Amino acid sequence: MWIQTFTPAQVLEIHQRFHRHSALDVNMEALKFICEQVNHNSRCFESNLLPADAIQVAAEYASQLQRQRWLESRTQQSETALIVAITYLRLSGYIVDCHDPRIFHLMKRCKVNRQPFEMALYWSFTRQELPLSIDYAGSFNRPRLPYTQMGLDNYQGTARLRACVDEVFNLCCFNQDASVWNNHYAEVEAEQRHLAKILPAQVKYGFA
Repeated sequence: MWIQTFTPAQVLEIHQRFHRHSALDVNMEALKFICEQVNHNSRCFESNLLPADAIQVAAEYASQLQRQRWLESRTQQSETALIVAITYLRLSGYIVDCHDPRIFHLMKRCKVNRQPFEMALYWSFTRQELPLSIDYAGSFNRPRLPYTQMGLDNYQGTARLRACVDEVFNLCCFNQDASVWNNHYAEVEAEQRHLAKILPAQVKYGFA
């Protein structure tokens, strides 16, 4: 059987494989609901008769796994959300770098709306520089990726899933040195200070 989306057991496998001994217990009923929702949405994004491509599904996983409560720790929940999304892309044949903390930062900012993070994944996939913030009013049109399917229904598929999680684990931003994260947070704080300065003028004179 060929599947297009993860089962709850496979998301659980990714969560436990990534967090290892520190992995918290999962509410499987909530996780089952999320997986059913992603599976359903992957067939009808934007009322499009075509199946969703891999980046749309990956961004939907990131959004749904952050938005809904299925773990006691919001931090661990967000980390798993990113790893599930990147693992999904890797299994679909698309290698997306996630070593830059910005991709984690952008995912958390876009949890209510998957489209901006979908664009961030595409920028990362095409090796474009990631912004610190995403303009929600902008256009998020992009070329569609070729349709892919993942065969994961047997022991070989499980081994492949685990190997992909390990690859993502070794290359993701969570393994970066503290200095990388400190530089990232310094950039975020500088951006927030800049926005705080220009906001009063924008409110007074209107947005450009």
